[in-house]
Amino acid sequence: MTGLQQLIRVLGETGCRPCGMFKTSRTVKCPGEGPRDASIVLLGEGLGADEDALGRPFMGRAGQLLNRCIYSATLLRADLYLTNSVRCRPINALGSNRPPTHKEIGYCNGFLQDELDHLSNKRVIVAMGASATAALLRSAAPTGGVLENQGKVLWSERYGCWVILSIHPALALRRPADAEWLVDDLVLAARIAREGAPPVPKVAEVLVVRTWEAACAARDRLLGAARLAWDWESTGVHLTRDIGVCVAFCMEPGKATVFPRYEGGLAPIWSRAELRALDQEILIPLLTSDVPKVGQNAEFDNAITKTTLGVAVRNIAGDTQVAHYLVKNHLGERAHGLKRLAVRYTAYGRYDDPLDAWLMEHGYTKDGKPDGVFMYKAPGATLWPYNGTDAVVTFEVEPVILEMIDAAGLRGAYAERLRFGANQGEMDRYGVRLDRPRLDTLAEDMGEAMAAMASQLEQLAGHPVNPNAH
Repeated sequence: MTGLQQLIRVLGETGCRPCGMFKTSRTVKCPGEGPRDASIVLLGEGLGADEDALGRPFMGRAGQLLNRCIYSATLLRADLYLTNSVRCRPINALGSNRPPTHKEIGYCNGFLQDELDHLSNKRVIVAMGASATAALLRSAAPTGGVLENQGKVLWSERYGCWVILSIHPALALRRPADAEWLVDDLVLAARIAREGAPPVPKVAEVLVVRTWEAACAARDRLLGAARLAWDWESTGVHLTRDIGVCVAFCMEPGKATVFPRYEGGLAPIWSRAELRALDQEILIPLLTSDVPKVGQNAEFDNAITKTTLGVAVRNIAGDTQVAHYLVKNHLGERAHGLKRLAVRYTAYGRYDDPLDAWLMEHGYTKDGKPDGVFMYKAPGATLWPYNGTDAVVTFEVEPVILEMIDAAGLRGAYAERLRFGANQGEMDRYGVRLDRPRLDTLAEDMGEAMAAMASQLEQLAGHPVNPNAH
C-alpha cells in the first residue's frame, strides 16, 4: 500500500486529520475505555508501545503504576473512564515515546470532545500531565509546570464538570515518590464525584496589628500561650542580609496575629521610632520568651530573626519540616514544604494561590512559575493573610506529624535533630568557619614536602620535575 493509499484509508475509516502519527502507529484512533456513566474520567497523554500493540489505553508500565495508584485511592479501574489526549502513538526519530505537539493535540481534540460529551454522568476529569491539561483547557490552561499546578481544581464550562490537574503516571515511573501526589488527586476526585464539588478551603482568621495599643495587647496575649508557632516573610536576599517584612504568631487553631514591619515593597508603616519600639518592646520579648515555639524550617526563621532583630529565638521546641522529613523521608523535597503539608493534613488547601496569582500578574516569575523571592513586594492585603496562614498551618500540622513520629518510635531522633538544628542554621547562614592561619601553615608544610619529593624524583629521573604537574 502506498503512502497516499494509506492516508486515504486512514482519513476514510477514522475521520483523522493528517497529523502524521498514523504513519508510525499500529493502532490508529485508539478509543477510551470504561463505563459510559462513569463519574470520574482519567485523561492521559497518548499511546505507548504496549498500548499501541494492544489497542487499549494504559496497558504498559505507566498503566500498571496507575492501577496501583487507583487501588491505593480505594477506587476500581472498572468504574473509571480512561482515555488519552491523542489517539495514536507519538514517537521520535529513534522510535521512542515523545509528548505530542500542540498541533497534534489540536488535531485530536474533536475526538476527545465528542468522547467526553457522550459520558453522561462525568463529574470530574483528572488531567494527568501537561498534554492532558492543554487538551482540556487549551488557552485557559494555567501557566507554570505540572508539579507547580498539581492538585489545582478548576471548573470547565465546556465539559460541565470539575478538572483536577495532576501528574502523568509516567512521571512517577521516573520519580516514584511523586506517585503519592497522583494518589492524593484520585482521592480528591472520588470526593468531588461523591459530593459534587471540591471542599471549600478553610480561611484562617488573621488579626493584623496596625496600632501601638493593639501591638501591646497582642503581645500580652501571646506571652500567655502554651505554645507558639511563628513565621517570617522577608526580602529573600540572603540569610545574612534578609530583612523581616512581617512576622506572624499562632497560639490556637485557626487564628493568627500578624505584626507588619513594612507594607508591600518595603513601604514604611511606622515611623523609625515606632518601628524601633515595635522591635524592642514587642517582637524581641515574644521571640525570646520562655514560651515553647515551633516553626516550619525554624532554622530559616531564626536566621531572619537574628538579622532583623539582632537576637536568636529562644526555646525552639519544634520544626514541622524536620519532623515531616523524619517520617516521610522517602518522598522528594517538595513533600516537606508548608504548602504541601497544608493540602495533605489541613483544610486550608492551596492558600498560597492568591499570592502566586499576584506574582504571576506582576511578572515576578522564574521558569514560568511564581518567584517567591519577590513576595515582599506584594501589598499587605495579599501578603499578611498569607503570612498569618503560614503560622496557623504550622501550628495545626505539628500535632498531626508528632503522632506519626511517635507511631514510628522516632521521638528521640527528632529531639536530637532539633538540637543539631541551631548549629546547622549557623552553618547555613555564615558557612563553615575555617582556621585560615592553620591552613596557611599546612600549605607551607605541604609545599616543602612537595619540593622535597620533586628533588628526589629529579635525582631518580635525571631531569627536572614539575611538582604541580598532573
